[in-house]
Amino acid sequence: ADVKVNVYMQGDPTLLVDMACMGAAVDVVAEGTSFTPSDEYIYTWYRNGVQLPAQGLAFTDHLDNLGDVDSVYTVQYTLVISHVNGCGSITVEGSQIPVVAPRTISLSGDTHVCAGTDVSLVVTTHNTSLPPVPAFAWYLDGNPVIVPGGYAETFTEADGMTAQVAPHNIIVVAYLDPSTGNYAGCSSIATASIDVYVDVQPTVQIVATDSVLCEDGEVTLTAVPSREDIPNMIFAWSNLDTARSITVNADGVYDVELTQLVDPAVSNPSCTATASYEVKLATKPTVTLAADFDTICSGSQVTLTATATFDANAG
Repeated sequence: ADVKVNVYMQGDPTLLVDMACMGAAVDVVAEGTSFTPSDEYIYTWYRNGVQLPAQGLAFTDHLDNLGDVDSVYTVQYTLVISHVNGCGSITVEGSQIPVVAPRTISLSGDTHVCAGTDVSLVVTTHNTSLPPVPAFAWYLDGNPVIVPGGYAETFTEADGMTAQVAPHNIIVVAYLDPSTGNYAGCSSIATASIDVYVDVQPTVQIVATDSVLCEDGEVTLTAVPSREDIPNMIFAWSNLDTARSITVNADGVYDVELTQLVDPAVSNPSCTATASYEVKLATKPTVTLAADFDTICSGSQVTLTATATFDANAG
C-alpha cells in the first residue's frame, strides 16, 4: 500500500503523510497505548461519514473515483468501537487528508506555420491546487532542445523547426519538485505533446499577355505561384479582384498577394507571398507626312516621307 494512516485510541491522531493521491491505496491502522484488542469489540469504519465494509483495527482503502480530477478532496477516517453487548462505544477520528488527482498538463499554440516563422507554445497545468511545476524538459522530434524551461516557449528554425511534409512533434515533460511535499502514490512527471506543420515558403510572380497597354486595349495579368500543390490558395489583387487572372484596361502598378489557408473554415493563414507588375500605356503615335517638292509638273515624281512620333514616357 502507498499510504499508512495511524488512528490512535487516545491522544491526538497522527498521519504519516500530508497528502494522498487519487487512485492510491491507503493503509488505515488504529493503534493505542491503553487499548487491548478483543473479540468482544465491534470495529466500524467511516470515510467522510460513509460507513465502509472494513472490520478490525486495520484495513486498506482505495481512493478511486472521488470526483473531478481538477479538484482537491479531503478524506477523514473515523473508527467507532463498540462492545458486543451494547454497553457503550468510543469514537476515534483521524485528521483530514488532502487527496488530489495526478497532475496533468496540456500544450497549445501554433500548429501550422510557414517556414521561417517562430512557433510559440504554452503549457497549461491542471490540478491547480498542486504546487507550481518548477522544471520543464522540451523535445523536438525526439531530440532534447535547450530552452529556458518556462511555461511558454518559442521554437525557431535554428532549433530545427524547418519546412517538411511530415509534422514536427514537440513534447514537454513537467517535473514536480520533490521538496514541495510527499505526494504519495502520485506521479511526479506529466507529459504533453503537439504536432506542428511547417510549410515551404512559396513565391508568386505576375505574367502579362502584353508588356504595354494600347489605348482602348486590355492586358490580362495572371498570378503564377512557385508551387501548384499549395492547398487552399487565395489571391487578393490591389484592385480588389480575387481571381487568379484579371483583365485590366488601365495603366498602373498591380499587386497580388497569395495566401495559403491552413483551415478555410477559420481563415487561419499560414504562408503568404506577394508580387507586383507595372502596366504601361502605349499611346497612339503621331504621324506626319513630308514631300520633297510642294508642286510638281505633269509627269514628274515626288517623294513622300512619313514620320511617326511616340510618347517617350509610354512603354
